[in-house]
Amino acid sequence: MADGRWVVMWAAVVLTCSPARTTSSLQSGILVDDPLVTEDARALIADLTVRRQSVATAESLTAGLLAATLAGVAGASVVLRGGLVTYVEDTKIALAGVAPQLLDAVGPVRRPTARAMAVGARQRCAATWASV
Repeated sequence: MADGRWVVMWAAVVLTCSPARTTSSLQSGILVDDPLVTEDARALIADLTVRRQSVATAESLTAGLLAATLAGVAGASVVLRGGLVTYVEDTKIALAGVAPQLLDAVGPVRRPTARAMAVGARQRCAATWASV
């Protein structure tokens, strides 16, 4: 896009879950392990907070898992603007603003489509960045 403010974040990095990388929180005196919240997710939220920037997500096959991971980090509400789950093509068009011609040309699971979804999420959620 003209201003170049989009980014495709690697969900695999943020969503890497292993016993050594998961975080715990204390809720009502009980230690709770959250398998979604990783140090990578915490670092992303902390970095965006320091920079006073925000993020929105656009997801398809992950069906909201990336947004849930980020939302699980304490303080995420400062930077997480929202997310779009566009599992089928018509919601990619209606919610994320992906051009039907692009979907016809390259299909729903291709880099140009992911870029268009990220741009749409960033614009619709008024975020600095968008992740797919």
